[in-house]
Amino acid sequence: MIALALVMVANADVGALGAELSLLNAHMRYPFPPISQHDLERLDAGKLVRFRVAPTKTDPKDRAVALQITTLPRAALWISTIDAHFQAKSGLVERRIRNIEPGHAVWMGLLDLPFPFEDRAWVVETHINPKLVAATDGRAWERWWDLREDHWDEVLGMAGNGSLEGVTRPALEAASFTPTNEGTWFYDQLPDGRLLVGFSEATVVGGVIPTDILTHFIVGSLDELFDGAFDRAATLVPQHYVAGHEHIEGGDGKALPYY
Repeated sequence: MIALALVMVANADVGALGAELSLLNAHMRYPFPPISQHDLERLDAGKLVRFRVAPTKTDPKDRAVALQITTLPRAALWISTIDAHFQAKSGLVERRIRNIEPGHAVWMGLLDLPFPFEDRAWVVETHINPKLVAATDGRAWERWWDLREDHWDEVLGMAGNGSLEGVTRPALEAASFTPTNEGTWFYDQLPDGRLLVGFSEATVVGGVIPTDILTHFIVGSLDELFDGAFDRAATLVPQHYVAGHEHIEGGDGKALPYY
């Protein structure tokens, strides 16, 4: 894939990378767990580091986590993962319901899952993290989300009147509404010019399928999620995000310039 050619050779100082992750964790909405020296070395070498974080007494949620370093521009990656025209991965339909303010919006999602899982539906509010931007002198951007069931009737109404392209009310009503859906994308411009990208998602599907089985399934699909985001950033975003497209705000709340 094109994006894979844009992964930089390893940096010798993985200790600095570990310190950077610690700094990010102090200010992110949903911090990432510490990773081993081995995984730091793999991350520094451009490998996708992905794993499941099992529930604990302090965090009862099951989480899927992934990190990777690339040389792609931060703005392109941001647009690649936020533009409503793009599909993040196969089987997933996401639609923006409305913007609330710059960096704050309501989104719905519908995920077609293979047997034995039921399809999942959710509504979330997405936010940027100005505190992270300030703490890193603008290097790091975060887009985080949490479940907002109070918007569900609005989504059903829009699906029923045909306002959501590719989404029908019967499909939403047949899906399992997730009782938990929260997570984050972050994008950190490292001092050496590379970009550290991270993703974390906590979800509970409900029903008879254990959550840990679903989380393992999600972890297994994170390579598709990252490869797709990197490929869109490298090939589609420069052609797509041009004059005439609605402006997209970056993680600092400022409109990103067109290509």
